[in-house]
Amino acid sequence: MLNFKVLFNLSMLSFVSIFSLKAQNISNEACREVLPVYRRLAELIPKLYAEGKHKEEDSLTIESIAIIESKCPCTYAYALRIRRWAFLHFYMLNNPNRAFEILEEKKKKCIGVNDSTTLLFLLEKAVLHLRNDDFINMKRSLDEALDFGSTKFKGNYPDLVRTKANLAIYYNWKNDLESSTNILIENELNIENEIVIDTMLRIQCIENVISNALYLGKKEILETYKRKLDSIVENTKYSKNSKIRVDEIYFNYSLSKKDYVLAERFYKNLPYENSIDYLGGIPIVNFLISLGKLDSAISKISKIDSVLNARQVPLHHFYRINVDMQKIKIPNFLKNEPDLYHKILISLNNNYINLINESPSIQSKNALFLTSKFISLITTMIKNNDQRFISEAYSYLNRLKNTSNLYYKKLHEFIKQSDDIELKLYYQTYKDLCATMLKHRTSRVFLDSINIIDRKIHNKLLDAKIRWHSINSNEDIQQNLEIGEVFLDFYENQDPLSGDQLIVFISTKDTTVFFRYDNLRENMERQWKASNYTNNSQKNKALYDYLIAPIDVYIKNNKKLYVSTDGELNQVAIDLLSPTGKKNNILSDLYEILFIENANSLRKIYNVKPNKEIDNYAIMGGIRYDCNSFLSESENNLSNTITTRNDIGYLQGSYKEIEIIKDKLKAKGMSTMVYKNCEATKLKLIEVLKDPKVDIVHISTHGFVNNAVSTTVQNYFTYNSNSSILLARDAKYDSPEYTAIEILNNDLSEKGLVFLSACNTGRGKFLPGYGNTSVANAFKKAGVNKVIATLWPIPDDISVELCEHFYSHFIISKDANQALKYAKNQLRNKYSPQHWGAF
Repeated sequence: MLNFKVLFNLSMLSFVSIFSLKAQNISNEACREVLPVYRRLAELIPKLYAEGKHKEEDSLTIESIAIIESKCPCTYAYALRIRRWAFLHFYMLNNPNRAFEILEEKKKKCIGVNDSTTLLFLLEKAVLHLRNDDFINMKRSLDEALDFGSTKFKGNYPDLVRTKANLAIYYNWKNDLESSTNILIENELNIENEIVIDTMLRIQCIENVISNALYLGKKEILETYKRKLDSIVENTKYSKNSKIRVDEIYFNYSLSKKDYVLAERFYKNLPYENSIDYLGGIPIVNFLISLGKLDSAISKISKIDSVLNARQVPLHHFYRINVDMQKIKIPNFLKNEPDLYHKILISLNNNYINLINESPSIQSKNALFLTSKFISLITTMIKNNDQRFISEAYSYLNRLKNTSNLYYKKLHEFIKQSDDIELKLYYQTYKDLCATMLKHRTSRVFLDSINIIDRKIHNKLLDAKIRWHSINSNEDIQQNLEIGEVFLDFYENQDPLSGDQLIVFISTKDTTVFFRYDNLRENMERQWKASNYTNNSQKNKALYDYLIAPIDVYIKNNKKLYVSTDGELNQVAIDLLSPTGKKNNILSDLYEILFIENANSLRKIYNVKPNKEIDNYAIMGGIRYDCNSFLSESENNLSNTITTRNDIGYLQGSYKEIEIIKDKLKAKGMSTMVYKNCEATKLKLIEVLKDPKVDIVHISTHGFVNNAVSTTVQNYFTYNSNSSILLARDAKYDSPEYTAIEILNNDLSEKGLVFLSACNTGRGKFLPGYGNTSVANAFKKAGVNKVIATLWPIPDDISVELCEHFYSHFIISKDANQALKYAKNQLRNKYSPQHWGAF
């Protein structure tokens, strides 16, 4: 993780006064009469702590609590003593379960009696969950504390401020710096003019904003908060420590950028030489290794290990992982701990189970974080030429790709089977909110509302002990492949701090090997984004040489490729790449290529239901987009006839397309429902998708994608509302666009095929663990077996031809992959790949 010490500063405020309970905290009359007895015990407790006599300390603590409870239960002084007791069990007695029981028991006792005490208990539960590396329960406790505290106190109430500060820490730990920064800024504004608030709390809040803004590249925020900090600490007792903290921020940032010259400049200002503090220690170890001072790094790591052992930090905790990630850079540690790689893998997998069982709105950040850790570990293994655990690493890594798939399946099953009326109400409210996302996606209040409902649904799933992490090993992958088949599984490190890494695992029936690509960003920018590689032979060949040529030795002499892309590769038509750059010699000529989401999709290929003798089709197209009188003046052009499906207007080719498909289906006796003109509404499409009798849906219309970067904390919602298809207007819906976020809410597991004959339906913002926020991906997440979509704008007339050829083949073969390949081949001699390669 980044900025270890800065990151933890706010959380450490929760530990203020945990080793002593000052007499002035006991101020009311009832408490004063027990003060002499209490004071005698309070003086003994720290001595027992210092001597390591924690069982004796526990006995005295129980006695002191009984004294306070007899006269002034549920006072804030009482809460502080309970907190001390819980921490004693968590840290020193190595009994975290008892610590949580203590806080929960006393919270129930005091709720409705003392709001400030109740809030403190809720906050401390969250703090301990963080220490226990339990992000899910940390978030749940913080949500509970925020829901409670926000209704009882003003935004500047100290423990409410600390609760929000810990929420910022939660997002920091998961590398969601944007969300963390928004919370910190709001917090700082709440306490800006409150002299009763601990000044140190505000200073540390500002320091964390400075740190996040630096990493996010937000210069205006950075400069604003640096000025604020200077104005607060100048000529005060805080000045020296604040200067050290800011130098530390820039030191850590320099390390993340591998600017060791700049890092050394800041390092000289830091009092780290004799520090054994973990949070300040890890960056120093990283720095010492970069300088080649391995003996000093080893000494530092040993001191950190001793601290972690003394505090009984769990083996799977990210504290431990980060220490071990530094150890694998040093040959001595690898020699003395030969199973170090395996230890890290097990720890990361424990955190995978911890982090992935969250709703997709949160899950992507977790997948990003874990993927970057796995890829960094694998990269180090490759660098050290140690392949003992590569196969195991891949078994864990492949579970992260499209982890959200199982979430939707489990969610739909759970809601369908549940008798929980509250859950069904939540889900209906959630669907209604999703249906209005287009109108409100820039509203912070709206997004907060939808996020709250999403969280309530998610908590219902967790309470029912439903989990959606997958268990998929390398052996499982190999068993699902036949002789002559190869699975190319790509992984891109999307972490902006450690990115530019691409790895592919190449599996056959008998073996799995891997290949690491260098300079990913440079090659993608130069070859893919710089020009149209589908028409430019030089760019096309360059992409082939970068992506395919290095692994050709592993795939040649096979007949079928399953390809699972990742990150920016999701937008590349790999099947069009050519070893010669010529359009008559492309990869799909050499292999049958099937694009799949992840390793789990291999199982589906060999476990699909047999096709029925006669399928039921629903076809939509030839849509009029001016059907209702409430059309705005700016939308009048929707009735105009146009020739491409990238511009808004009536598609003459779309009308022709559905007529051709209809005639072909009827000639074969297929059951067919056709919706065109003003009948092809959003409401009608929803009805068709719900109809269990309909197996195959063809939609011919406009597709839209807005790749603008979301500035909200709920990127999942906004990005999935940016991708849509356009239908005819009806009276029920304000907008005729059917968005990805709405499509996701359907259970479409009975649908065999959805053909999206529209522009950009395969495009969308990439979210790790989720995939593209595209219309196509939404249909896949909703359970459709096969989706055909497009990666770029398509010509209206050529789309008609492609669909005609597709259905000529598909009606007979029932094989969508072969039918699409056939259709493309029919167009190759007539048109450039730019016109048909998008499908």
